[in-house]
Amino acid sequence: MIDLSQLSPEMARELVPGALASNVTDEAKSAVREGVGAVMSGATDDEVRSLLTAFGQVGEGFKLHPADPLARRISHAFIPTLIPSHEVVGLDRALAACAAGPTLWLSNHFSYVDTQATDYLLALCGADELAQRIVAVAGPKVYGTPFRKMASVCLNTLKTAQSTRLSHNQAELSPREVARIAINTLRTADAFAREGRPILVYAEGARTRTGRLQPFLKAVSKYARAPGIQLVPVSISGTAELYPIDAELMRPAPVRLVLGEPVLAKDLGRVGALEECWRRVAAGLPEGNRPSPDTPITA
Repeated sequence: MIDLSQLSPEMARELVPGALASNVTDEAKSAVREGVGAVMSGATDDEVRSLLTAFGQVGEGFKLHPADPLARRISHAFIPTLIPSHEVVGLDRALAACAAGPTLWLSNHFSYVDTQATDYLLALCGADELAQRIVAVAGPKVYGTPFRKMASVCLNTLKTAQSTRLSHNQAELSPREVARIAINTLRTADAFAREGRPILVYAEGARTRTGRLQPFLKAVSKYARAPGIQLVPVSISGTAELYPIDAELMRPAPVRLVLGEPVLAKDLGRVGALEECWRRVAAGLPEGNRPSPDTPITA
């Protein structure tokens, strides 16, 4: 995909629809080009310039990168062409938890479009105001290519360093530097949670390579620090077919989002609540995506 930061508004209107369409399979290309083109055509020059600036800056620094409004409208024109059918379960439970106080949303992770799909489905089901408040904690790979950056700039992402437990951690960062960034991320996320902004964390730490739920990183429990915080289990399925882990192109696939019964951290303790949330995420997944019997809950 092209580097949007170098385009003028006129060039962006001409090139962005085709650039995004080049990332999907043939059956979705024309719909993507048409939908994104309509959004770009209706945007003002100032809105397009804001998008181009945001695209050029997203991922620079371990901090919050707020969603660009035009980028989000583009995402909401792009994603529905790839989700021919959907199901959202448990939205009322999540809304009630958010109304009661701070929330930490813990999700399984199949694909780079998990957050985009979650954002779109929440908005589609009447929870757009909630969707706009969500802050997704993201590792460096989320910003690694122009296409991923375009997906990121439509969301509120809080960039952090990957855990040193993961093989794809940034090689240039020492364990001390990773720890310092992690502490700052925790403080920032805690402040947002106390303000009523849901914090979304992919608690496995990376996309599953087996198609089954993997253990949650025990360190994720540190995000559950705000008084009265509830952990919302998020089970998303279908995105592994929408954007397979080794595929270059996205393809249409139905997506299901299940928001499970929240867990009150103070009732079970932070680690106990994390473990219970893992069980509830597993229960919300299709049988083929649930963890193998010998999978540990935490790592």
